[in-house]
Amino acid sequence: MSWECVCQSRDAGGLGIKNLEDMNHCLLLKFIHKLHEDEPLPWKRWFVSHAGPDLTGNPDSYLSKLVLTELPRHRSLTKVQIGNGARVSFWHDKWLFDDCLVACFPALYSHNTSDAVTVQAAMGSELRQQFRPRLTHAAESELAMLNGHLSLVSLQDRMDARVLAVDGHVPFSTRRAYHVIHTHATISDIARVWDAHLPTKVKFFAWLLHHGRLNTRAYLFHRNIKPREDSWCEQCHGTLETDVHIFLDCPKACSVWHKL
Repeated sequence: MSWECVCQSRDAGGLGIKNLEDMNHCLLLKFIHKLHEDEPLPWKRWFVSHAGPDLTGNPDSYLSKLVLTELPRHRSLTKVQIGNGARVSFWHDKWLFDDCLVACFPALYSHNTSDAVTVQAAMGSELRQQFRPRLTHAAESELAMLNGHLSLVSLQDRMDARVLAVDGHVPFSTRRAYHVIHTHATISDIARVWDAHLPTKVKFFAWLLHHGRLNTRAYLFHRNIKPREDSWCEQCHGTLETDVHIFLDCPKACSVWHKL
């Protein structure tokens, strides 16, 4: 089985084994999440003093490079419950819609002159000052639409809160972030076997059968381990011993199912 399949959740048809690379990403995301929190930690004050409130400064340090690499991933997984907007990227964070403003207003963003502007700075001045003097018709239309939405937003005298952008907007944690990364919309049929009251080896056997990875004679033949003449079914000479044949097509299997 491929490592990607094994690392999928059991609901998605995998074994639920942790993917160490994704787990490392989630641990780094937790570090970035702490940088956005209001807790006055000494290391955080030191880092912000070098990288700036938008965390994009000082690209020469190894820590800053890690943050710059993981920051887009953190923004894609989180949504901001807006407060004073002091640490929220106007363009790249999800704070107004379910997507960032870059994706919602691409024509307007192409005329932007300050990519690192915060929500607090953008809403504290005339929004048109953030763009080049001349806008295209598409950009003018998007600016009018954006101003209409911004008129409904009022900043509060409290810190911004970042939550995972999933149903219910749950608080951020490494474990929850990992589950968001490995969440699949479709549920595999094999997921039901894990709730059955059966020995683990039987469940694992059913999992291999579902994915067509049983070491049947036909499977060994296709991998050039057995010759064709040794790959027939014991009961049906001339028929390859596939997993489908063993459990459904073989007369012996049919008689067992009939008795059951």
